[in-house]
Amino acid sequence: MTDTALELKNLSVTYPGPRAGFMQPRKVVQAVDDVSLTLKKGRTLGLVGESGSGKTTVARAIMRLVDPASGEVRLNGQRIDTLTGRGLQQARRHLQYVFQDPYSSLNPRERAGSIVRSPLDVMNIGDEASRQARVNALFELVGLRKDQQSLFPHQFSGGQRQRINIARALAPDPDLIVCDEAVSALDVAIQAQILNLLQRLKRDYAITYLFISHDLTVVRHMSDDVAVMYLGQIVEKSSRDVLFDAPLHPYTAALMSAVPKLSTGRRRAPTTSIAPVDPPSPLNLPVGCRFASRCPMATDQCRAQMPALREITPDHWVRCHLVDAP
Repeated sequence: MTDTALELKNLSVTYPGPRAGFMQPRKVVQAVDDVSLTLKKGRTLGLVGESGSGKTTVARAIMRLVDPASGEVRLNGQRIDTLTGRGLQQARRHLQYVFQDPYSSLNPRERAGSIVRSPLDVMNIGDEASRQARVNALFELVGLRKDQQSLFPHQFSGGQRQRINIARALAPDPDLIVCDEAVSALDVAIQAQILNLLQRLKRDYAITYLFISHDLTVVRHMSDDVAVMYLGQIVEKSSRDVLFDAPLHPYTAALMSAVPKLSTGRRRAPTTSIAPVDPPSPLNLPVGCRFASRCPMATDQCRAQMPALREITPDHWVRCHLVDAP
């Protein structure tokens, strides 16, 4: 039995873009480009990057909400990117999703108990009595009362709605939960409650998370390992402590300079700055490093040649010409 919950191999996702002109073919948006990631069972992988970096598209490809242009998605060793019909439904029993917006992700006309129960009904898990018992247990597990099952989403606060989302994701007893900006729509105090709930569930039930966020402080709190995306590519990945304490890619270093050091509570002195220019358009990506136009250390090689993602030290991968192995 494999100890790998999720494996992405050279995953790429494209979208049709606008037409170049009248009667011209559509341009292609390369939303995700050759992404490879491995997530071990019982661990949390944080996936970070700016808006438009491709984080959510990776999540949607994993969930089969969009089809990859190329590459593989494997869950517990089984390839799921080619599954359809009943095979895909069976795979989704082991793979669930917590959406970003707790307000729009719940059916306003459906009662809370029915929302949490819906995966059990769709996947035909258990009989009537066992399904209701499961819903009762899940409400208690996420900190909601049993008598709240009859309420509608508008009768809950934002934090309570996200607890309903989490309970729904837990209903089929999945191996992996994808959390896509799961706390970004909540205020700070409620964020802490939801993060602590997710951590407790991980500790008590060995749940595996892919945790997507633009908030590096949240990612540091939640993750065991971290991967950084920029314009559809992984530019750096390693363990959480290594990445936060000793980032090697200039983009990662610039991001980390905004995160307070745990020992002092102050932001660390910036080691790399990002040039105040817009990133390249996904419709017109450069031939070289995609960060070169914003990197103060970029060379002619950076602008002319795409760097490969290389293992610089054990389990520390970086996509940069300027970083050498020790």
